[in-house]
Amino acid sequence: MSGGKGSMMGTLLGASIMGVLSNGLLLLGMGDFARQMVTGLIIVVAVIIDKYRAQALMRSSFQLEPARPREGKGTGESR
Repeated sequence: MSGGKGSMMGTLLGASIMGVLSNGLLLLGMGDFARQMVTGLIIVVAVIIDKYRAQALMRSSFQLEPARPREGKGTGESR
């Protein structure tokens, strides 16, 4: 697991988005329960998206290339 500036910026961005969302829902006059449900739903969706993004990144970084024959090996040639 890697940390660093990207992780810190992501946390800051996520907290900012959640703050803006909370304020917006409050201004719309939504009740406490409805605000908590919307916030929770957005967090669950964000976690699911992050999980699939991480899996796709793992798959793309571990793709194997076909083996290439080595020059001079197995052909009877000597160096």
